[in-house]
Order: sequence, then C-alpha cells, then structure tokens
Amino acid sequence: MKVSTALGLLVAIGLQWSAAAQAGVVSSLGSRSCSAVVASSRDGRSAAEQYRQWLLGFLSGLNASRLRSHETPFNLTDEDAHWQWIVRRCDANPQMTLFGAATALWNELLEGRSPALARPFFPTSE
Repeated sequence: MKVSTALGLLVAIGLQWSAAAQAGVVSSLGSRSCSAVVASSRDGRSAAEQYRQWLLGFLSGLNASRLRSHETPFNLTDEDAHWQWIVRRCDANPQMTLFGAATALWNELLEGRSPALARPFFPTSE
C-alpha cells in the first residue's frame, strides 16, 4: 500500500473523530473550533494569522512526508487559496475544528482537487 493511500485513510479517519477525541491528539491551535477561526478572520485579529500559520505548518509537514516517501509533493505556494478554502469550510461547519478543516483540505489535495481561489471570502480593496 502506498504511503499516500495509508496517509489518506488516516486523514479520513481523523475527520470522524469527535472534538473530545481530537483534544487528546491535536493540541494548540489545531484543536480550536472553526467558529473561532472565522471570527478571528472577520475581526482581522492577529489570531487569524496564527491560525493561518498553523495551517501552513500542518500542510507543509504532510507534504514533507510525501517527499520522504518518494511521492511528488503538492504545490502549496498559493497560501491565500488554501487559507480562503479553510475559512469557507469553517464558515459552513462552525462546530468543526481547525484540524478537521485542514484534514478535509488535505483530502481535497489527495483527490486531485485544487482549492483554487474562486472569490475571496472577505472582499479586498483590490
């Protein structure tokens, strides 16, 4: 079994965990609720940047494991698209944790779907 298939299965199982079960395995910002992630993004607080950095570290760690197992790593350079995807997912699922949303994003990448930024969740002045 390829490592990516095993990792994908592990991530899928991770999505089924309750928040209480995640609390023992996932610590720090990953265990925070999606409602807190969305609120911080709307308020423009520094917490939003901390959540964003946690996400990027989580994705980078999983991506590094792909490289280590001789699989092609994903292109993670569009950090804004990944973050906007998370905020949209969290807005639709406020009870989910940041970890749950991040694993859902990883599953999208594993399935070949790009979290392309169709429109910003929060309009910008550009």
